[in-house]
Amino acid sequence: MFNIVEDVFTQMAFKINIAIRFTSIGIVIGLSVVLSLLLSEGYLRLTHYQMKDVFWQFAVCCKYRIDPDLIYSSLPNYDGFTQAWSVRERSDDSTFRYDPIHSHEGDVTILFIGDSFTYGHGVPDDMTYPFLVGNFASDLNVNVGIFNAGVPGYSFSQEYLYLKRLLRTHHPDIVIWSLEMWDLSNPLTNSLLYEQHGKIHARSAIFNGIYLQGLLRNILGKRFPNSRLLNLIAYALQYDGYKGNERRYIETREKMLNLFPKIVADSYRIAESENFDLYFILVPDKDFALRGIDPDDLPDYQVIDRTLRLYEPYYLDAHREFLRELDETGHSVLGVNASDETNETCGNGNFVMQDLFLPGDVHLDALGNKVLACMVFHHIFHR
Repeated sequence: MFNIVEDVFTQMAFKINIAIRFTSIGIVIGLSVVLSLLLSEGYLRLTHYQMKDVFWQFAVCCKYRIDPDLIYSSLPNYDGFTQAWSVRERSDDSTFRYDPIHSHEGDVTILFIGDSFTYGHGVPDDMTYPFLVGNFASDLNVNVGIFNAGVPGYSFSQEYLYLKRLLRTHHPDIVIWSLEMWDLSNPLTNSLLYEQHGKIHARSAIFNGIYLQGLLRNILGKRFPNSRLLNLIAYALQYDGYKGNERRYIETREKMLNLFPKIVADSYRIAESENFDLYFILVPDKDFALRGIDPDDLPDYQVIDRTLRLYEPYYLDAHREFLRELDETGHSVLGVNASDETNETCGNGNFVMQDLFLPGDVHLDALGNKVLACMVFHHIFHR
């Protein structure tokens, strides 16, 4: 009897001893990690580490949230100002860009998909091209419902997945999908799609660098906003799409150009099954040289501008291949140009292409959005 009790206590003592050892090891490891982090933070401060700009999606308070399917997505009821242009930007309670006049209901409902060109970067809520399409329609007594689902920074992959998400709850009559060539090239934001056995599949965004940046910011960044170490880690997470990683941009462009015909075909298949008309728009590219900006002088967060200059040959090649692939699908793409016909119809014969852009920026200004809206409206409604 005593031997049994002794054995039980011996086993308990052994287990307690093991638990104490593992706990001690855990405490030592934890303290070592904390000490290492503090030493790293101290070293960066002593060496005058300069805080770097990370991808802006999570640098703007209350505008975006991390999204395990789309990397990030817009938050509802945002009300703020763009830093560069001091222009007020708002979103409604459904996360769409706020429209001060047009509702989401009408005899014809139009869903606009795209990136910052669709969203209307640098222009007020009532100067985006989706809003202005609604104005052209209203002027001719066409009752339209407008959904501006443009999200700044979105790639072609994100736009495709976002469109499929929206179609679960919305049933538009028309979808207008505006594309910009770098939507096909960014390695970080085009990591969500891949092809397997001839079909397009989506992977989770939880290991994406931008998603991890947002997660890091949510967990620690708000508590330690001035941490040099956290800033360095966040900066490292965006390397794939940053600082002119030429190889990754070329690989991504080739992958997306291979996927593009399948995505377009699938999009038209969805349009047919969901009974809506689908239009692709190729937004205009402002000749980089006309801006007179040296890419080396641009701040880090303007990485897209830097890569435009650095990879201009690849950009132009992708542009040509994009048009060829779309043509092979049997569908046309609507683009903005300064032809006499366009100028007379939408600009009173008074504009040249460089008049359509914000100063020192690739995005459309108020006139550019008006011309694009005019072309889209006339193309779709034949008015």
